[in-house]
Amino acid sequence: MSPKVQRISLLIALISLCAVAFFIVRLAPPVSSIAASMSVTHVVLFQFKKGVPPETVRDGGMTHAFVVNFASKEDRDYYVQKDPLHQEFVRSAGEVLEKAQVVDFTNGEL
Repeated sequence: MSPKVQRISLLIALISLCAVAFFIVRLAPPVSSIAASMSVTHVVLFQFKKGVPPETVRDGGMTHAFVVNFASKEDRDYYVQKDPLHQEFVRSAGEVLEKAQVVDFTNGEL
């Protein structure tokens, strides 16, 4: 496996670890029914840069998607703005990602 493919694989693993670590580290009390209705689904789509080996990614469009559910907007904001693992991923992902698209859906809001 080439060093570039190894870096990409590590980035994908880091994304998964960020999501898991967020929920392990931030243990919260049970969510009330009102708070549950305000949960946020955070969807991130990625497209790799041109020049990344074809065996690493599929042709055309977005190539990866990650979906994370947060109990509240505040939890989502912490993850996006302050979580150290997520911030490290954001810094290192620029090397291989062409673009990223984030869409958040909040229950009860259009």
